Parts: sequence; structure tokens; C-alpha cells
Amino acid sequence: MKKIYWLTGLFKHNKEIDYLYNLYKPSFISFALKNYPIEEETAADIYQESFMSMCQNVQDGKYVEKGSSLKTYLFEIGKHQICKYLNKHHIEYMPIENLSSEWFEQNDYMEEWAEAQDVVSQLIEKSEDDCGQVLKLYYWERLKMVDIAKQMNYKNEQVAKNKKSSCLRRFAFELKRRLAEKGINWKR
Repeated sequence: MKKIYWLTGLFKHNKEIDYLYNLYKPSFISFALKNYPIEEETAADIYQESFMSMCQNVQDGKYVEKGSSLKTYLFEIGKHQICKYLNKHHIEYMPIENLSSEWFEQNDYMEEWAEAQDVVSQLIEKSEDDCGQVLKLYYWERLKMVDIAKQMNYKNEQVAKNKKSSCLRRFAFELKRRLAEKGINWKR
């Protein structure tokens, strides 16, 4: 773990900041538009906020290089900002965990990732209650909550939303337990 002293020095020079800002902006906006239900202007605003947060964190010594690049760190800040925006504006979306290409390039995790996917599949497939069905309909079949409510014979869309939320919490708890049994460290 090394602090990014070289980068801290860059923040005194506007040209370098502009270069970094413009370097990552197109790929961030493309990533945001591809994975989240937001407009391009919103993505650009969130990028600007995320970039400023990243710069502040570097200056404050909060960013320590741990094998991930500055770009990955910036995108993580951006993903959190996007999620906050979506929650604030009550926009429902299906979270797609886009692990960075750097993560996949580190082959140490590939076997663990495949095993974790198997655990998830088994957990969903063996779920005998409504939870498994609701989660499959929402995440695999990508149905809207209104359609899930109709298919599951729920009173309305809100009941379906509440059921999905409670199922997801139960599912996450059980998933964490099962991954821990296999020695897979899962942080969420």
C-alpha cells in the first residue's frame, strides 16, 4: 500500500487535472449510460462530482493504492454517486455489478468467482418459497414489479416491491453464510 504522492503533486497544476478529468470522462459516461437508467447530462454531472471527490480524497491521503488503479477508484465513487441519485429520485433499476477489467485480469479471483456464482445459482434454484420466484422474475427475466405482482397474484406493485426487498435481504444473508462456509470473503 503506497500513497499516491506523485498524484498529490499534480493537483497543483491545472493542466494535469484537466488531462485526467478528460481522460476518464468519456469511458465513465459510457459506463454509466450502459448500466444505469440515467441521462447523459446526469452522468456528466455525477462524473464531475465523483472526480472532485476523488481529488479531495487523494489530497487528504484517503486514497491508498491497493492494486486498483485511480480509474477504478474513480468509477467506484461514481457508482456510489449514481446509486444515491437513483435512490433519491426513486428510480428502480436492476443493479449490474460490473467488476472492473482489472479485477478479472487478476486470475487469482477467477476460480473463487466461479464458485460464488455456483453458490448463487444453487441458492436461487433450491428456493422453494415465493422468494426464489420473485427474484428470478425480477433479476433473470427482468420483469417490471407490476408484472411480477400480477404473475404472483399479489395485491399490487407495492406488495411485490416489499416482497422483493425482504427476499433480497434474506437471500443476501444466506448467501453470505454459504460463501463464508466455502472460505469466500464477501463484503457488501
